[in-house]
Amino acid sequence: MPPFFPMEVLITRSTAVGGVHLEAGETHDLSDKDAVTLINMGKAVEASEAPACPPNPPKAKKAKKAKVVVEETETNDGTE
Repeated sequence: MPPFFPMEVLITRSTAVGGVHLEAGETHDLSDKDAVTLINMGKAVEASEAPACPPNPPKAKKAKKAKVVVEETETNDGTE
């Protein structure tokens, strides 16, 4: 079995490694294999390359209000 060389990474998108949930903005020591995999997937960066402030998660979009449409209809007796 090859030796384990931990690599410190900053998680940029929440993910799971080895059944453990890793939240965006956290730093973790991972095996080289796991760290390189996450970096290649765009879910982590090496901690030495990480910005001083972790990226902010995108803001949730507000739901649009439904417009009320009232249509005039004629009745059988000719009135509206």
